[in-house]
Amino acid sequence: MTRNQFNLFKPEGTGGTQNIWVTTYSDMMTNLMMFFLILWAYTQFIHSKKEVPVLPNPQAVENVAKLEIQKELEQVGAVVLTGQKITVTLPSAVLFDSGSAELKAEALEPLAKVAASLAKSTAPIVVEGHTDDIPIQRSRWRSNYELSSARAFSVIRFFTQQSIPPHRLAARGYGPFRPGVSNTSDENRALNRRIEIHLWM
Repeated sequence: MTRNQFNLFKPEGTGGTQNIWVTTYSDMMTNLMMFFLILWAYTQFIHSKKEVPVLPNPQAVENVAKLEIQKELEQVGAVVLTGQKITVTLPSAVLFDSGSAELKAEALEPLAKVAASLAKSTAPIVVEGHTDDIPIQRSRWRSNYELSSARAFSVIRFFTQQSIPPHRLAARGYGPFRPGVSNTSDENRALNRRIEIHLWM
């Protein structure tokens, strides 16, 4: 047996050297590449199957709640939306007798509706009392200033009875010093005798 019969790098009939190991190595690398490509494709498929939760936009949720509250309050009183504040105005004649800070019986139903709407939010609430410019003559209150404050506190007391947390509530009395319109007629004075409820959202 000659030497050439055992020379794998010099097959019979050729005069040069053939590196057979290169073919085997190329096949192995090709298989590895295919394996990793299949593995990558599988992981992409798994990730595409996972449900990605879509979190609601907090601002959008707040805007929806604000519009809902505004719509409900419009059924009770005059509502104004200013920036982050919703203001509902109720005439004092609907809530109180002249010179009194005690809520009338017929005031409880509209105020209960207001409280139900305000309870849908956790935002701060400010209740303001306002009067006209006619000085008090026959009343337990020494001034319109005191009367307006007492009326605001009466509304707050009612809201706490409707399960609105007290830490959300604040009262202010302005008397005749912040009129909505000029006190030049009986109609305008009636408009100035009011309770304003502000919801800061």
